[in-house]
Amino acid sequence: MHELNQHKIAALLPQRRAQSNKGSYGSVAAAAGSLAYRGAAALCVEGALRTGAGLVYLASVEPVIQLVLTRTPECCALPCRTDADGGILAADAAAVRQRFTEKPAVLLAGPGLGPSAARILNALLTADAKWKAAVLDADALNALAAGELGQFPLLPTNTVLTPHPGEAARLLGCSVAQIQTDRPAAAQELAAQLGGTVVTNEEAAAQSDFLFLGVKPQGLAALLDTLQRSLSARKTPPVLVSMAAGIDTEWLRQHLKTQCPCIRIMPNTPVSIGQGVILYTAVDTAAQQLSDFCALLCEAGELLPLEEAKFDAASAISGCGPAYCYAFADALAMGGVRCGLPYKTAVRLAAATLRGSAELLLQSGEHPAALMTKVCSPAGTTIEGVAALRAGGFESAVSDAVTAACARSASLAKK
Repeated sequence: MHELNQHKIAALLPQRRAQSNKGSYGSVAAAAGSLAYRGAAALCVEGALRTGAGLVYLASVEPVIQLVLTRTPECCALPCRTDADGGILAADAAAVRQRFTEKPAVLLAGPGLGPSAARILNALLTADAKWKAAVLDADALNALAAGELGQFPLLPTNTVLTPHPGEAARLLGCSVAQIQTDRPAAAQELAAQLGGTVVTNEEAAAQSDFLFLGVKPQGLAALLDTLQRSLSARKTPPVLVSMAAGIDTEWLRQHLKTQCPCIRIMPNTPVSIGQGVILYTAVDTAAQQLSDFCALLCEAGELLPLEEAKFDAASAISGCGPAYCYAFADALAMGGVRCGLPYKTAVRLAAATLRGSAELLLQSGEHPAALMTKVCSPAGTTIEGVAALRAGGFESAVSDAVTAACARSASLAKK
């Protein structure tokens, strides 16, 4: 047996990354996730561990706990019962609060709590709560903004709100533009990675050939106001490329004092790996400008020209569709877990199956129902599974998701 001292042991241990500060602020009690929003809890736990939590306790419903433990086994589980909305039962949230009265922890609450958020937060934030600090995010912020937290004065002294600009605007009663802050350091880092140049919005409007407006619909009017002077000073206006959901080119033209060629696009998230879909429609755009635009984006995936009247419907499929696919992949994987597979193995199988099935559908040109029939043997396993999907309302639920997203997109232009 070799004698090991402290220095020898240290030499055998893997070194942490220089920016890691794991364990610097003690324990975290995370209340996150629901039956409808499982992934939010996993991201919440991973983020807490990555940014310095010594130990993370996750309070959530059982299916969420199972998912998180497959990804982050060092998390401590606090399983809770499910309420009528698929969230954490308020009584169990109260029990979580009581658990940490003797050894206070930081409370991290909000991601994925869904409609139950207000009930859960009101159970966690009471007069006898001994939280060292509280971080409220996502659904917790929405509940706070809606005035649903009756115990607002009982928030810990050290309470951090981490809203997106839209949530912050609702909380503070101001516009999104008023709370936007410059992040030069982050911009410089990203520019170094991508080979870009950091400029202000006004400089981009004054110098660019294509000006991409990458903001939420609610922030577009304020952004255009800040660009008006730079655009008006130009002899040749740039092509404005907007990806704001629900905002059509006519709206853009009405809000601009300077008339510019406009292209409305709707990309989806797989563009980040060159496998996306980008819908586009152009107004007052010269043939060379349109050709240059397509050349700029062709590496991101498939470019599909579309008449603007059909944009909301198409966006509800290609723009929102990745979320539906991920929900289906997660459901497939959780079914695999129920049957004894590890979650990571089940997810890999689900993703590979979706990828291959999509490619076969595109290459064969056959109707989806025809391809489905080829997989279903008489009295076989697949037809039983398909029958279970239909009994559960699978097809109507997916169709309803598309129509709901389409209606929401159309409503954004009216606000």
